[in-house]
Amino acid sequence: MLNKITENVEIHQTLPDTPNLTPEELKKKWDEGNKIIKEHFNQLIDSLNDAEVEGIKNRIEWKSQDVNLSYNQNTTIEDIKNASEVIVIFRVSDTSYVQIYYPREMSKMWLNAYCKPTPSTDGRASAYIDFTNGYIQNSTAEYVDLAISKVLWR
Repeated sequence: MLNKITENVEIHQTLPDTPNLTPEELKKKWDEGNKIIKEHFNQLIDSLNDAEVEGIKNRIEWKSQDVNLSYNQNTTIEDIKNASEVIVIFRVSDTSYVQIYYPREMSKMWLNAYCKPTPSTDGRASAYIDFTNGYIQNSTAEYVDLAISKVLWR
């Protein structure tokens, strides 16, 4: 919980008009207000770090799961329900991959990417994602086996 500063931080205003403190005592009095502000500021920073950093991390860091979804196969990944974006990676060959990016706004839509798995073959990577239930389906054409090999989300 974040607390307001309710203590008086204008300590210098409470000192008498005629000095009756030693220079050392006066320095300590002047520092009291700053110490109160510093303590509250540090509490605020700690609260933000504890509460917000975890949320920020979840929005920044990509999570992933290896899968092997061939034509018309599907899976459900629970964490996708809370994701704001997903990347589906298709394995085209031993050294080639295609990725399709899904923002949450594209939920329940088929997205495609065209590729050439071999010099003589045209391919189409196609996937469907439903963010509401974490469902992913590979709809790549049967004659070109482009399996979904990895799913990333954040």
